[in-house]
Amino acid sequence: TVQTNGLDAESIATRLAVAVVPLKHPLTRLGRALKPKDFAGACFISFMPNAEFRRQLDRMFADARVERDLRYEVRTTAAACEMASALNAITIVPVAPQFGPAALLRALPFRPVLSSDIVLLKQRHRALPPTAETFAAFARQRLSCPKDQTSQHPRAATLGVPPKKVRTAPPPDLHGTSRGGLR
Repeated sequence: TVQTNGLDAESIATRLAVAVVPLKHPLTRLGRALKPKDFAGACFISFMPNAEFRRQLDRMFADARVERDLRYEVRTTAAACEMASALNAITIVPVAPQFGPAALLRALPFRPVLSSDIVLLKQRHRALPPTAETFAAFARQRLSCPKDQTSQHPRAATLGVPPKKVRTAPPPDLHGTSRGGLR
């Protein structure tokens, strides 16, 4: 837990960024992790300039001396993926999205690895209300990832293919029925 400006920030998960490209894009045939030079001159969908992930991407491409053809700037992963699909463009997103089986996109690993933390924020010296604590416990349990998974870069995977079934505990009782009803 990190303490800053009266807040406690608890990192509950780390996710690795992935490149997202249409299934028929030439980059899907490389058979290896993508590198910044693979994006040179390609139609690229990026996040808004004020997003921390965008700054990470810009630094990565600047360090590699690679110019992208920035076509659109978006605010969300979903928008980036939809634009990539519609324009036969490519994007890099901070968390691998999950779409239905009809998705025409593919997630590809790239180097250097970029990661994002999912963080819970709360005011220091103040307990969370019961509903918020229940949500926080659920988020910790649902989003946490074994360390050996966060240290490995994901293999290329077609988006929309259901992930391997993972045994999870049932969701917390959000209606308070186990405590005799809502309070």
